[in-house]
Amino acid sequence: MRARSTARADGLDASRALQRVLYRSAKQQPDRRFHALYDKVARSDILWWAWDEVRANRGAPGVDGVTIDAVEASGVAAFLEQLAAALRAGTYRPKPLRRVLIPKPGQPGRTRPLSIPCVRDRVAMTAEEIANFLASSHKLQLATINRDGTPHLVAMYYVLLGGRIAFWTYHAAQKARNLARDPRVTCLVETGEEYFDLRGVQVAGLARCVEDPAGVLEIGRGVAGGMAGVPAESVEDYVAHAARKRVGFIVEPVRFVSWDHRKLLPPMPA
Repeated sequence: MRARSTARADGLDASRALQRVLYRSAKQQPDRRFHALYDKVARSDILWWAWDEVRANRGAPGVDGVTIDAVEASGVAAFLEQLAAALRAGTYRPKPLRRVLIPKPGQPGRTRPLSIPCVRDRVAMTAEEIANFLASSHKLQLATINRDGTPHLVAMYYVLLGGRIAFWTYHAAQKARNLARDPRVTCLVETGEEYFDLRGVQVAGLARCVEDPAGVLEIGRGVAGGMAGVPAESVEDYVAHAARKRVGFIVEPVRFVSWDHRKLLPPMPA
């Protein structure tokens, strides 16, 4: 299924058709990994978040010998802009991993191999993983702030518009009233049942209100397209009817936090 053919069939513009294709592909192939999301990976906010994660983890340099301190000394902004340019141009290629032997805990004299990517590749791969995860999901936990300061937490369907989380709700809903007073919001997208299957992305940011009818309809179509139980031929009628009482929101991200417990498992022996 291609975005162009989907656009013709569903009357969508190219960007919305691409999002529809990503959603359908993810639903039909839950284990599929997407590898062509450079438009999201190269966004400055995503790369700055990924840099913060890599810097906090510190770690040894890769085969190029570049350390965290060296990047900070030469300028992080220039480093990330060069990486973003390579991602946008499609010329980014990860460098080989540096293999080292480290001691096995509790087994004196024994070692195990460890593969260390370059700092540049750690930033890019972390950003790509987040973009893939958000594009393949459609439901989140949304936290807004009540008047008394307590959190208001609800489950919501969402769609990605321009790489940003978007959702809609009733004008009179508590979350809409909360966001009108305080636009700060936290979104949690997570999956997994067993401990070593847990994965998630938490996005903290500011919710921008969308009230114009065209914008609300665009968000509504994307959200409805990801909801089970809404037949494809009924989406437009449902959205047109529901939009009369709804308002949309787009989350401008400020901070990302992510986890993937699958990476906590030791490598399987050959």
